[in-house]
Amino acid sequence: MKFQSLLLIFILFISLFFIKVDANKQTNFDASINVQSIKQENEEYLANVLKPMDFPLTDFFCSDPINAKAALAKYLDSDQTTVFEFNSKNHWPIASLTKLMTSIITVEKIGLKKEIKISDGAASAYGEAGGFRSGEIFKSGDLLKAILLVSSNDAAEALSESFGNEEFVDLMNQKAQELAMAETAFFNSSGFSYLTQSTADDLFKMISYIYSNEPMIFEISRQKETEIFDLRTKKSRSLANINEFAGQPEFLGGKTGYLETSGRNLISVFKISNKPVAIIILGAENAFEEARKILNCLNK
Repeated sequence: MKFQSLLLIFILFISLFFIKVDANKQTNFDASINVQSIKQENEEYLANVLKPMDFPLTDFFCSDPINAKAALAKYLDSDQTTVFEFNSKNHWPIASLTKLMTSIITVEKIGLKKEIKISDGAASAYGEAGGFRSGEIFKSGDLLKAILLVSSNDAAEALSESFGNEEFVDLMNQKAQELAMAETAFFNSSGFSYLTQSTADDLFKMISYIYSNEPMIFEISRQKETEIFDLRTKKSRSLANINEFAGQPEFLGGKTGYLETSGRNLISVFKISNKPVAIIILGAENAFEEARKILNCLNK
């Protein structure tokens, strides 16, 4: 009898084991399907964003069509008059436009004087912009220059690492919520992920905040070139701005962004007739060319 009881317990144990294994397989399989489904839905959404069209506003006299997935031109004065908008509520991968929010968190939570050592992880981030190497030490203000002028992913990673990557990104998303950027989600400090998406309307809210509260960010981004200083080697390094508008008198600041999935993105702030206007271009083949079209029409 005792032997039969032990045998029954053994059989029950084996049965539960295989049930658990099968359940785990099913769970993992379902999770895999969900991830793939989400990715596919996202890619289908991006592929089906409305195609570019001519200017829809009858009071905006410009003959050139805007070849982009979304665009917005809006004054930054108290009235915040919209001059032109196209697909401004559509989600789009914003790529390195993300670094403007990274800049806000850097200025407000880290400051400009913190000494930050470039880690192996930061130095191995995608891209060579800024020429950073593991072991170099820079002040956070110099890393801020690198993300704004040459869009360095290494510098963005180093800044977020110095605070704690997860905490830093949490602060980025919290700031987005504070600014009522309800259609925006950040997944890292560099923007090197098509999952980091926003809308032109939301991006304008961020631009407006920077213009009114953290103007130094735009002041840095409008410089044609600057220098940063490695505290370890005691050597300076020159950075030339990759923004074609940098150095032009009417250009007040902005940021470029590019991913293969996003195309060329651009945020630019100009002074036109002594009034600041933000121009946002998303998903263009040549974002500078599209921004110039709007700028030329505004200057007529």
